[in-house]
Amino acid sequence: MVKPLLKLKRTIKRLLKIKEDIDPVAVRRPAKLVIKYLMALAAVAMIALLYPPSDLFGPLDV
Repeated sequence: MVKPLLKLKRTIKRLLKIKEDIDPVAVRRPAKLVIKYLMALAAVAMIALLYPPSDLFGPLDV
């Protein structure tokens, strides 16, 4: 589960490094935020794929 996340992080860093050549100061801060948000999104997607919704939201059914 960790390996795909690391691969995604490396790919994003590589893409952002290309943009960094243009204006390094303007890209650096948003780049870290983009990586954090995409990592969180990937983690949520992996959890959603691993566990069916009935297991996650079953206790909430009243």
